[in-house]
Amino acid sequence: MNVGFFSSSKDIVKNKYCNKIVELLNKIKNIKKIKNAVYGGGTIGVMGLVHSVFKDNIISHNLEKWQISPLENIHPNIMIRQKAIIESSDFFVVLPGGVGTVSELFDCIMLNDVNDFKKPIIIYNCDDYYTDLYKFINKLYEEGASTKSDLLFISSDIDMIIDIIDHF
Repeated sequence: MNVGFFSSSKDIVKNKYCNKIVELLNKIKNIKKIKNAVYGGGTIGVMGLVHSVFKDNIISHNLEKWQISPLENIHPNIMIRQKAIIESSDFFVVLPGGVGTVSELFDCIMLNDVNDFKKPIIIYNCDDYYTDLYKFINKLYEEGASTKSDLLFISSDIDMIIDIIDHF
């Protein structure tokens, strides 16, 4: 299985998240059925933490001014890069990030909602990073603007996330 990671490619995420994120990434890497990581390929921000754990796996990337990465998977723009990550992943883990991370999350929620695919999405709610966003997503469900999915998970508990992944 390929795990897609959505996360910040800038040094905007506070250091307080780093140790917990690295702990989660190392536990995911040790899951035997995980074959590859699919991510933006950067070496800074949270994406840099992903890179530090999953150095030799699939990389799609384009933001060269922020990232240093192998050149074989460069895409001409962010939309094509996001599409490549989404298509190459069997499920997704959303780590702390910015607008691009949220865009990728909502793209996957929408693709599940319109039945273009059925891929699990796990939001790592490290130190309540995504609590307010998750409340908004639930409001969308309550208002009927989106169909509630049994493929969307949110947790701040690393062991629970590993358990969710183990059961795919």
